[in-house]
Amino acid sequence: MIFGWEENPVSVDLETLGLHPFAAIIQIGAVSFNRKGEVISEFKINVNPKGQRAPDADTISWWLDQGEEGATMLRSAYSSVFDIESALAQFGGWLRTQSHPELFGPFDGPILFRGNKDLSWLENAYDKAGIEVPFKFRNVHEQRQFMRTAVYLGFEEESMIRLTRTHDALNDAIWQAKCAAAAVRHMDQFIQG
Repeated sequence: MIFGWEENPVSVDLETLGLHPFAAIIQIGAVSFNRKGEVISEFKINVNPKGQRAPDADTISWWLDQGEEGATMLRSAYSSVFDIESALAQFGGWLRTQSHPELFGPFDGPILFRGNKDLSWLENAYDKAGIEVPFKFRNVHEQRQFMRTAVYLGFEEESMIRLTRTHDALNDAIWQAKCAAAAVRHMDQFIQG
């Protein structure tokens, strides 16, 4: 088994207004999922970028180049009633309910990010807000590594054709969870022979 499944893993994705480590976060999406890649619980919040790092002009242009989806994302962010501090608190509250909520401690199960940027953005936002990160660093996994390892062991990555809209944090978190679960199942089968 690649990682323990005592707790359902959580997949997290962010949308931002830049690529800098302190980029303004405009959406947080996450799902708790089971070994089959089935979603157990969902979280999504649009975050108003006011009070965060100024957006990168190139990133705003990129969002606008995405057509109506990009414009809708920007409108949803700038009209959101949630500032970054309240969004982080809500995400932390949801995350804690995914693992022994009676303990009121950090989430203690596997938490997956697709790449290190999302993890960096989230940790930096928590640090700047003075709020404790709601998960344990030792439980962080990088979803792309699961895919690379599984492909090396014969997994057909093409089987994970993206079926959901991209650049929506919740949809991306769901897709990432399905990919990770499929890759881990493949690696488990390979290990078990």
